[in-house]
Amino acid sequence: MFVDVAIVTLAPDSARHNSDLIALLKSQMRQSCANIAYNEYHQGVFYWLGTEGRTKPYKNPGLTNIVECLSTSTFSTTPEFKHTPSHFIDYALSYTYATNPNAYVTVSLEPSKMHLKPTHYSISSMIRQSWVFLRNWRFEGSDDGNTWKIIREHVNDDSIKNCGDNPSFKVECDKFYSHFRIYNVGPSSDSSADYLCFSKLELYGTLNKPPNFSFPVRDDKEVPTTVTDDISGLFS
Repeated sequence: MFVDVAIVTLAPDSARHNSDLIALLKSQMRQSCANIAYNEYHQGVFYWLGTEGRTKPYKNPGLTNIVECLSTSTFSTTPEFKHTPSHFIDYALSYTYATNPNAYVTVSLEPSKMHLKPTHYSISSMIRQSWVFLRNWRFEGSDDGNTWKIIREHVNDDSIKNCGDNPSFKVECDKFYSHFRIYNVGPSSDSSADYLCFSKLELYGTLNKPPNFSFPVRDDKEVPTTVTDDISGLFS
């Protein structure tokens, strides 16, 4: 659902007697707000941004400078293929994303000056050939990318049991943030391969965007719908 929200502060007399001024200030201070609710298709904020509000074919918003993705490290599954941070929010490609122990991945809405008040998030396990699943991690938010607030913490959480699992988690959060991260803080399902290892992250909630925001011009060259990595040698 898409709604417009106007934020206006007026003195009592002005609000009572000058409807033209109210209308003008509302127009000038209008801010668009997209309520992106959790759904069974797991089409959340990154899907909404990647399809320009569900109006165009999907393209990774990390490749169009709508969001910025960062990580502490990456693995390559083959000499020819190296993961990039934007892979962990990709819908068009089924990648496997992995980083070193005690690592984190972050996604920032700062490039487009957006903020999100999350209600849920989901995280997908690797598609295949994996015995490593998250067990101890934190979902965190930040205003500046430096000081982080724990939104939800998971301790010995075995929600992810199999390849391709895609559990969603409800969060209690009353604040808008522009940065989010998944932080691995303990052993995975296999302590001998303690990696932050997953396929995709998605967020849901209320997304605020600036009044004059417009999606960047993008190159809609066709991309493959599925690419599944052979990760047999990833942890050797």
